[in-house]
Amino acid sequence: MAEDTTKKDEVALVIPDETKEKYPDLVQKIINSKSMNNSERNYWLQVLPVMTEEQVKELQDILDTEIRKLKEIDEKYSKMEAAAAAKGGKKPAVELSKEDIAKMDAEKIAKRKVRADAERKAQEENSAEDILSQLDF
Repeated sequence: MAEDTTKKDEVALVIPDETKEKYPDLVQKIINSKSMNNSERNYWLQVLPVMTEEQVKELQDILDTEIRKLKEIDEKYSKMEAAAAAKGGKKPAVELSKEDIAKMDAEKIAKRKVRADAERKAQEENSAEDILSQLDF
């Protein structure tokens, strides 16, 4: 297992080699996610190998949406900042609409569902392995 010494929040990232090899683009999106701390990043990096294709796709979609939304907010803020500078005014505060907030909340709920599904699957697999080991298989 490879360890990344990046300490965005004083927790080192641990990236399994299997995860790096199988999901290089997704690993980068997890590492660069603004909505997670390193503990959450580590969680996703560890469960990724046991997630179903559907769960991986959901996670990918959530991270892609986060990237897109942050880009939209940055663009909106840049335009507002440029307009204010042209008028000689102060920088405006970025305000999210109720729709933006609702979308972000829905994305967080979806992310939690993917996490819960992955945890449940991992627990089921561990339970089956435990039972088989007790039966001396």
